[in-house]
Formats: sequence, C-alpha cells, structure tokens
Amino acid sequence: MSAFNLRPHHGLCIRFFQGGGYSTDFIANMYVFIRILEGDPLIRLRPACDMLCACCPHKCKGVCRSDARVQGFDQRVLALCGLAPGDTLRWSEFSALVSDRILHENRLHEVCAACEWYPVCGKSEVLR
Repeated sequence: MSAFNLRPHHGLCIRFFQGGGYSTDFIANMYVFIRILEGDPLIRLRPACDMLCACCPHKCKGVCRSDARVQGFDQRVLALCGLAPGDTLRWSEFSALVSDRILHENRLHEVCAACEWYPVCGKSEVLR
C-alpha cells in the first residue's frame, strides 16, 4: 500500500486550517488533502514539498523558497513526536502524536514561532 508524502509540520498546519491561505487554488487544494486524510491513509513523513505545497506560492521548481526555515519546523515536529524522516504511519497515529506531544504540552511556539501564520494558529482552537 502506498503512502502520501507529508511535510511533518503540515500536521500542525492542517489542524489549524480555517479556510484561508495564500490563494483560492491553495485553499481548494488544502480542502482536497484534508478530505483524503479523513480516510486515515498511510503517510510518509518527508521534510520536502508535498501535496499541500502543490499550490503554494512559495514553491519554486519543486522546492520551498523558505526551505531552510520550514526544514526547522519539520525537524522540531519530528523531534518532539519521537519520529524520523521517512517514517510511515497512519494519519490518525501522527495526528495523535502531534496532539499529545506538541499541542497538549503547549509546545506549539517551539515549532511555529517563526511562521507568518503563528499569530493566527497560536490564538486558535485546534480544529482537527
């Protein structure tokens, strides 16, 4: 069975998504991927562009223009969840780790403080 690639920090972005974003295409793509995750597929944690990045204006030739910064987000999520790049697990398992080890421990700021969306997410209730 194949797995969907997922940037580790997107496990947080998905939880706080409220229907806004960079563009209409980006928002539509986010909804598509959220629907896929509702089926609890296997995901492979890969700190590189994934399906969510497909319509992101920061993606240039398959790489994020902010790659150094977002790599840091990815590394912190992996470390806090006790995971490694390439680990494959069900979305529900990963989502539970993100909840237990980042959100319930009030560690969101450790991962996301340098993100432009942090002021929005840091004040939001967890939606997913």
